[in-house]
Amino acid sequence: MSKANSTTKKATGVRGTNSRHEGTILATGQLYYFMAAGLVLAALTGVIVKPWHGAFTWPHTLWAAGVFAGLGALYAVVGYGFRTLAPWSRYAVGALALICIASMITRPEGQPALIVSIALIKIFALPVGLLITLYGVYLAYCPQGKQILSKNYQQVVADTPKVKFGFSKIFLVVAILLASVQAVRVLMIFINRAT
Repeated sequence: MSKANSTTKKATGVRGTNSRHEGTILATGQLYYFMAAGLVLAALTGVIVKPWHGAFTWPHTLWAAGVFAGLGALYAVVGYGFRTLAPWSRYAVGALALICIASMITRPEGQPALIVSIALIKIFALPVGLLITLYGVYLAYCPQGKQILSKNYQQVVADTPKVKFGFSKIFLVVAILLASVQAVRVLMIFINRAT
């Protein structure tokens, strides 16, 4: 047996051992994409609804839209990292979790922009956003996640280009449902404030 075949066989075994966890990480990355899209949609809706309704002042509206767009960008970055099994995605999901948790315990006073930002993150993070973010932290930092999201595993993936892991259709349905509920929840806040 050639050395290349031996390496491929070993890499295929490693991927087979981690297949469920790898598939879950990939699916969670897709869920983060859905959440990012919902946040960006909420940011756009807030800016679009503002001209017709004077609920917020323009600075607060733009600040809120910026917070949602920035959080959406962070969710998209984590989603990309999970979908590509990038080692740096462990740090990105950790940062995202810290932002969500910090917004839960912070009580700013006096600065309206900071108050609005933290309130908006709390609105998004409770309960669905925080649960999904903490699940992503678990996936990234558990022993299998550390192995899958490592530089060594990147070589294993490169050695097995024909191995592709999909994800459960049930997980996809649940992910779309959760992301949709969260997006509608955020949109309703903007719309209710505007009426």
